Amino acid sequence: MPKLSHFYGLSILTAYNPIITQLTSVDLQYSGEYFDVPSLARTLYQATNLQDLSLELRKLKVAEQATRLTSDKMPEPHSFSIKSLKLDIKGDVTMSYDVIRPLCGALSYLSPLKVDISCPLESHYYQDGTVTPYGSEIRICIAESTDIVQLLAKLVQQCSIARSVCIEAPASYFSTYYLGGGNWTWFSSLRYIRFHNCGGLTEEQVKPFAISLLADEAGMNLQSLEFTSCGNISEDFLLNLSDIVGQKLKWSR
Repeated sequence: MPKLSHFYGLSILTAYNPIITQLTSVDLQYSGEYFDVPSLARTLYQATNLQDLSLELRKLKVAEQATRLTSDKMPEPHSFSIKSLKLDIKGDVTMSYDVIRPLCGALSYLSPLKVDISCPLESHYYQDGTVTPYGSEIRICIAESTDIVQLLAKLVQQCSIARSVCIEAPASYFSTYYLGGGNWTWFSSLRYIRFHNCGGLTEEQVKPFAISLLADEAGMNLQSLEFTSCGNISEDFLLNLSDIVGQKLKWSR
């Protein structure tokens, strides 16, 4: 009899089930219900062969009867390697603070190769203000107005294994404060940065960012800085900028 390796379900997956240790792929959807973070965490901790985890979460409230997950019951941070982690989250600020932040804390034992996170801005941070994404290849999608250069700076400080980052944030911007006084050496571990559909970015913001990463020593390891479908950035501007920073600057419509 073949072993079960993939599980797709709507809210149903319980700990201490014999199939848990067989699973290499788990895809779960939760919508409009009370969500028990500790219960799900304990279940996933049993999935010792897990390689791909996908969670779709919609309009959840914290379960009042949820048992507390103590630190001594949690694996060490980033101690379990998997291939991919995908989080697709929609909800209000209360859900971000009460459900998503504790969930991200419970999942911090994972060390994924690829991370794909689509969620409200508040859900990208732990309770102590550090950012949640951790992986070698990271894709972040945020709908709210976001200072993405600050988010990116925090990410590279706290995720030493990050090599490729793609950010899709239609209402994004680069803060003048960071562009004027940021520590660009933090970005030296990155090889690829891509901004997609970042309609809030302006040419005035992009120029100092690109020069700092590609023309200065801080960008010595960066192989590609790419802008795709960023409506306020013209091709003529990018052509002129590439004369300054070189061919590592890429773009497309």
